[in-house]
Amino acid sequence: MVTVTFDLDAELDPRQLEEAVRAVDFTPTGVRAWIKGRVLEDDPPPGAPPGGVVFEATGTGQRFIVIADAYGDDASIDELRGAAGSVLIISGRAETLDGVDEVVIYLEGVGAPR
Repeated sequence: MVTVTFDLDAELDPRQLEEAVRAVDFTPTGVRAWIKGRVLEDDPPPGAPPGGVVFEATGTGQRFIVIADAYGDDASIDELRGAAGSVLIISGRAETLDGVDEVVIYLEGVGAPR
């Protein structure tokens, strides 16, 4: 696993990270993200996977669609809904989906910032 820490004004682009890994002859197996920010809304925009929330990163204002991770139950979307407006750190698998402008995070963890 390789850890990349972004500057506060940099936005996450999983496809770009995977391309960079391929460029140095490694095979990417996925991107996981830890993002500090807050829940904005319970309704993702049209075209986004249903049942998620919109999460905004501190610093960049980049918005993410956060949905439940079908392969794990470490964290719950309901936990995020109940903390709307609070500053949190979320973690999960990050993917870009065709037809969705925002990066999708498959939620694996929720915590308070330290």
